Amino acid sequence: MRVLFLDDDAYRHDCFARRLPDEEIRHVHGHDEALTALSTTRFDVVYLDHDLEDFRAVEPSELNKTGLDVARFIAGSVAAELRPAKVVVHSWNESGARQMAEILRTAGIPVLLEPFVEDD
Repeated sequence: MRVLFLDDDAYRHDCFARRLPDEEIRHVHGHDEALTALSTTRFDVVYLDHDLEDFRAVEPSELNKTGLDVARFIAGSVAAELRPAKVVVHSWNESGARQMAEILRTAGIPVLLEPFVEDD
C-alpha cells in the first residue's frame, strides 16, 4: 500500500513508521512538499494534519498554509488518476479537521476523522 503522511511533528512521523513497517510511506512535513507528492504519485491512503508549523525550515510559500489548503488541492487540483483512494484526517484541531473532511467528501473522496494518538 502506498501511503502519504503529512505532519510537521518529527515524533509523529517516527510513531507512524513504527505502526506500518511494511507499507511504502512517503513522509512529508509541509504544504509544498505534500502538493509535490500528490501531483506526481497516486497514494492509496493520505494522512493529513491541519496545523503545519515546521520550525526547522519553513519556505516563504508555506507561511500560513495548513492541511486545509492541502485538502482543497486534493479536492480540486489533483488529476483524477492521482486522487487518493481514501484520506485520513489525523489532526487534533477539531474545527479544521471537520472543514477538511467536508471539502474532501464534497469532492467524492472517502475520508475518516481519526486524531493521532502518540505512542507511550
